[in-house]
Amino acid sequence: MTAIACLKIFVGEELRFADSEAIAGLVAKVAGAYLETTWTWPRRHGLVAPFSFVLADPRATRLDARELQKLAADLQFKLFGDKGAGDITLLMFEGDQSDVMRFASTHAEALRVLIAGEDDGGFAGRVCKITPEGVTSLQPHGGPVEGMPPAEELAAIEPEPSAGGGAGFLDGPMPTAGWWGIYYLLKERFVGSGIDWRAAWDGGRFGAVEDADVTTRDLVCLAAARDALTGAPTGYMFLPFRGQRGIC
Repeated sequence: MTAIACLKIFVGEELRFADSEAIAGLVAKVAGAYLETTWTWPRRHGLVAPFSFVLADPRATRLDARELQKLAADLQFKLFGDKGAGDITLLMFEGDQSDVMRFASTHAEALRVLIAGEDDGGFAGRVCKITPEGVTSLQPHGGPVEGMPPAEELAAIEPEPSAGGGAGFLDGPMPTAGWWGIYYLLKERFVGSGIDWRAAWDGGRFGAVEDADVTTRDLVCLAAARDALTGAPTGYMFLPFRGQRGIC
């Protein structure tokens, strides 16, 4: 009984992803602050790519898209002002875990087709379009936008114990290595995966690795990369190994 969705944020009159890192950072800051105060425990959320968040609620079987309309309004105001020219559109895709992550990495052109209602059914899940003016269901066309149960009833529901699968999607023990998508803004697509030692980012170290920790970091990354390569599809992997002459 865990509803999982990917929330993608479009910026601009042409409903495209912004090509500025500054805009991407501002969108992440505003959206992150909104989710921190409204998408609270037992819900989970996380930024998985520029302009893309994963949302999960263990109490629901369907997320309420209406709750995210205020986020669209907040982004509209922060980016364009009270009377500024510009548009904010959110797409919420709800499905199983693999489809949600595939949606997070979908090219912007395919999503523009989806917004225009010209999609060929390539996304096996529920899709809602959210703007400051309203919420509509794109898939199924004219379908429900409210949650199940409705947002008004969620506060009285205790979360069920995790039984694996989607219920523990954003929970569980912290891994020693961390992955992120390498996103190329000019082409609006992911070009590979990066890996690093999570301890290097804990406690305010911001990725700095002492010389004494270099071997540990390299071994952790190497082990995680080896595991990921087993049965993984073809692609690029970026590993921050440090040799005697620098990082390779």
